[in-house]
Amino acid sequence: MDRRFILQGLECQASIGIYDAERANTQRIKIDAEVRLYPATEPVDDKVDSTLNYDLIRETILNIVSARHYDLQETLARCLFDALRALMMCNRFEFEQPNPMPMMIVKPSPIS
Repeated sequence: MDRRFILQGLECQASIGIYDAERANTQRIKIDAEVRLYPATEPVDDKVDSTLNYDLIRETILNIVSARHYDLQETLARCLFDALRALMMCNRFEFEQPNPMPMMIVKPSPIS
């Protein structure tokens, strides 16, 4: 039987983006992570110490998001995926910016 743990809709603030306005302000992001549970991670008794630590997954995500500025969301997603994969098997990872900064519009000025 294939069992999974799904952390869905974790919202946090991230410093992400390539434009000056994005660098100046954090943006709200939503993160979903799906972790496959293996027999080795199954609890052997009814004690919290023998189970998968769900707080560790959440804390790992929040620590990585807040650690630095990311120019690209793909870079942040890769860092998160790699960290979760090191802790346990991460199957799927989704990242969303519900309110991304509007694209900067640059108007070329005439060359004189």
